[in-house]
Amino acid sequence: MSGSAAVSPFPAEALEANRAGRLTETQRKNWTGADRDWCGNVRLMALVLGLAGVLLVAGIGQTPFPNFARLPLGAVCLIVTAYLIYVSTLGGGRADQRPP
Repeated sequence: MSGSAAVSPFPAEALEANRAGRLTETQRKNWTGADRDWCGNVRLMALVLGLAGVLLVAGIGQTPFPNFARLPLGAVCLIVTAYLIYVSTLGGGRADQRPP
């Protein structure tokens, strides 16, 4: 052991606020940062999937899929893209918008 105390993921000073169903300011900031990172990653996935969907529907480029499968696969990509944009806009849990 190096002699330094490990930082607890459950700080004692946050216990009372957490029992009351609230987050401390530090917890709120940490959650907001993680939420923002998650939303950015989901939007990036949506961008890539949306581009693939457009290319499949438009018939641009070569794919291992037969021609009859390109349109349905492209449509599925675009539907999933729309869902990912919707989910990333909602933010998965938005703890920063809850009342203190």
